[in-house]
Amino acid sequence: MGRTAAGRRLEEESVRLAVIARIRHRHTRYDEILMESADRPWARAQVRGEIDEILRAWAPPEPGEI
Repeated sequence: MGRTAAGRRLEEESVRLAVIARIRHRHTRYDEILMESADRPWARAQVRGEIDEILRAWAPPEPGEI
């Protein structure tokens, strides 16, 4: 059974969000910050740069970078 392109994009987005959540909780101080401030958007903003760095480090190399 085939999958639609829209369905694949939705699935990819779900996986991407799950990876970001895992990084946020396991590889940053997000939970500590959240416990201190109880302001979820602010706590997420505090660790966003760190999450972006981890995602870049985990990303596959671009073609021609190998």
